[in-house]
Amino acid sequence: MKKFSFTKKVSLLLAAIAVCVMASCFSMPVQAAAGPLTLSTVASEKYSTENYVYLESASYLGDTITTDNLKYSLTDATVTTGSSVSAALIGTSNGKYVYLVNQRFSPAQTIYIKYQNTDVLVAVTAPNAITSLTQTGATKNSVTVSWPASAGASGYYVYVGTSAANVTVKGTTSATSYTVGGLSADTGYVVGIAPYKTNGKGFNQYWSPKGKAVYSAPGKITGVSVYGNNEKTKQYAVKWSEKGAYNATGFEIMVVNKKGKKITSAIETQYVSTTFSHSKMRTQPWKVKVRAYRTLDNGSKAYGEWSATKQVVPNAYIKSISLTSRYSTNVKIKWSKVSGAKSYTVYYRNKATGKFKKLATVKGTSYTIKNAKKYKNYYIMVKANKVKIGKKSYSSTSIKNTTYNGFVIRSYY
Repeated sequence: MKKFSFTKKVSLLLAAIAVCVMASCFSMPVQAAAGPLTLSTVASEKYSTENYVYLESASYLGDTITTDNLKYSLTDATVTTGSSVSAALIGTSNGKYVYLVNQRFSPAQTIYIKYQNTDVLVAVTAPNAITSLTQTGATKNSVTVSWPASAGASGYYVYVGTSAANVTVKGTTSATSYTVGGLSADTGYVVGIAPYKTNGKGFNQYWSPKGKAVYSAPGKITGVSVYGNNEKTKQYAVKWSEKGAYNATGFEIMVVNKKGKKITSAIETQYVSTTFSHSKMRTQPWKVKVRAYRTLDNGSKAYGEWSATKQVVPNAYIKSISLTSRYSTNVKIKWSKVSGAKSYTVYYRNKATGKFKKLATVKGTSYTIKNAKKYKNYYIMVKANKVKIGKKSYSSTSIKNTTYNGFVIRSYY
């Protein structure tokens, strides 16, 4: 299996050629070709770039490879005149001989090399490397990449790994897009694409892969909670866990009523909490859910799974708090009806924090506090009771960090 490299191999090969010429080429013993050799049995293509071909031979071919005798045809295996290719012996390695065919060919070209007018060796040059790689799709277990075609390529090797230094060939394709499966959610990977040309004899020549960092879609969001309710600004605050969505670009929040119909448009944020207007949610039960997404190179979004739905039953929205008369210490509280509520429980406390005390449970939408103490602060909360949702009944959801309505009795005499 070929190693992944984002650096073109030609610089390494030319360096190797230079070392070979200095170290061994000049000391090579002169040797005659052994018997009637055929090119296809003793030589094979070792490597090529977009322009050069390297051959490796088990026997020393010596002077039998010359400009006159080594020719190529772009269309078939018939040697044509006037199109010669020069070859140079550049060194030995483990008893084998390597030849550089240094005619400048074209990328993805098929070359028919003839030896002693008796046999033909089919060689190919590498296609041009692809110039760009785009992530066009993702699920929690897959990524899809696309690229422009490399002219003349027979196909493409697909490399996948967790980093540029740790990738292996995942598969091959003749298309210009590929979906890599078997991945983990919310995880970064490196995908590389290398176009190759086949000689039809089991040899594929490829060029340096084009690599790119890609991401699978986020996982399922957990830990959704409603942690704030501001009666004055008419906003709720929602938060969730980032676990499973560390590589997310953003989050989408959906609010629906008890029948599943949207109350607001989808809300988007880059953070793991947000606030939103609840003017339409003050008088009816509602649900909230969250999912993460990753924005891809083509502008589309790869979404993760929706979180579990968080059910919310609002407190009754207090419309007014007023004295029953100018000199009275009786205070009347009025609130809006919560859809489906069978009754309401009124609570108070004298400090901004602390435990609420129950005043009364009523079926209507008002209650009068009699003989409220002067110069005392009162913080009022009205809970809705027995709101039926599906087969269950709910009371108002207990929400921390809620702003409660308050008043203080003043002396007018």
